[in-house]
Amino acid sequence: MMKVVLLLAFVFSSIHAQDESSARESNVFEYTRRISKVIDSIDKIKLDEFSNRIDEVSETLEKYFEYKKGVCRGEFSTIIFQESQNSRTNFKLTKKEQLLCFRELKALQVKYITKIFKVRKNYLEYMHTKRLEELKKVRAKALEDVQQAFQDTSSKKKRRRRR
Repeated sequence: MMKVVLLLAFVFSSIHAQDESSARESNVFEYTRRISKVIDSIDKIKLDEFSNRIDEVSETLEKYFEYKKGVCRGEFSTIIFQESQNSRTNFKLTKKEQLLCFRELKALQVKYITKIFKVRKNYLEYMHTKRLEELKKVRAKALEDVQQAFQDTSSKKKRRRRR
């Protein structure tokens, strides 16, 4: 009876450990998938909110890239890799795993650079258009002020002549 209880306890603990391991692995892939979604969402940032939002997005992505480089170099276990953990282990990636890890990192960085360029270009064009509109308004106001000043001056001269 005692052997059966111990055997069941062992089986349940190993099943629980496998569930945690697969959950951790799915968290790794989920986190990478979430980072990819963050990169995809960059070009959906509204241009009038760009300057506020882009800094926080860039900071998040830069932290991820630095951490992922450490994972690829074998400084962290990809099994333990989670957003909130900073655990060091003796686990080392094989050369093939490192190559795949760096390829994934490179693909994400290329995607990020391409998206951020496109969005910044659109933002600059948006700001340029906005400033040109402001400049046109300033010019119109200045011309109006000049016109008004000359009208006032010429009407004063006409009044003096009538007297």
